[in-house]
Amino acid sequence: MGDAINEARALGQKFVEKYYSTMARSPKSLHGFYAAEAQLLWVFGDEELTNVTDVQTRLIDLGIESGTISFESFDSIPSPNLGVVIMTAGAISGAVRPMRFVQTFLLTFHPPHTYYVAGDIFRVLNEAPAAVPPPPSPAPAPTSITQAPTPPRSPVTNPVAVEHAQHAEKLHEEQARLHALQQQQQQQQQQQQQQQQQQQQHQQQQHQAQAQAQAPPAPSPPKPAGTPSWASKLFG
Repeated sequence: MGDAINEARALGQKFVEKYYSTMARSPKSLHGFYAAEAQLLWVFGDEELTNVTDVQTRLIDLGIESGTISFESFDSIPSPNLGVVIMTAGAISGAVRPMRFVQTFLLTFHPPHTYYVAGDIFRVLNEAPAAVPPPPSPAPAPTSITQAPTPPRSPVTNPVAVEHAQHAEKLHEEQARLHALQQQQQQQQQQQQQQQQQQQQHQQQQHQAQAQAQAPPAPSPPKPAGTPSWASKLFG
C-alpha cells in the first residue's frame, strides 16, 4: 500500500504542476486534461459552472493570464481501477479578481499510459483575502476541570482493500450458494433413483402375478403301465 501511495503522490505532483501551468498560460487549452464524459462543478459564490467550455471562458474573463497561480498544498491517494484522487489548495493573484480556492480531481487511467480528469470540483474560498490580525486571546482563568482524553483516531481505510474484501465476501457467498444447490440437486437425483427402483420392483411383481394367473394347470401324472384299474379288478 505504501508503494501505491507514493506512486499516487508522484503522479499528483506532476499533474498539478502541469495543470496550473496550463491554466495560467493558456486557459483555453484546459479542456485537453478532461475526459469526454468528465463531470465538473466550479463554484464562484452563487455562480456554478458544469462544463469545460464555460470554465475556460470564465477564467479568461477573470484575466487569469495576467496573474499568477500558486498551489499551497496538495494531497493524493490511489483509487480503484488505477485511478488517483487529488486535492489542492491555492491562490490566484495579480488577476482582475484575486482569490483563494480549493480543488479536487478524480483522475482515471486510459490505456496504454494516459490519465484524464473524470471529476473536478473547484470552489472559491474568498476573493480578496485581507491580512487581519487575530484579536488577543484573554488570559485563561484557573480551572480544576479535567480535560477528557482525546479519543484514538480511526485508521484510514484503503478503498482498494475494501473493494477486494467485498469482492472476496461476495465470491465466498456465491460458492456457498452453489455448494448448497449442488447438494440439493444430488438429493433430488437420489430420490428420483429410489422412485424408479420402486416402480421397477412394482412392475416386476405385477408381471409375475399376471404370468402366474395365465399359466395352464399342471397335468396329472400318468398312470404306470400294467397297473389294473379298479374296474378291472371288480369285473375282470
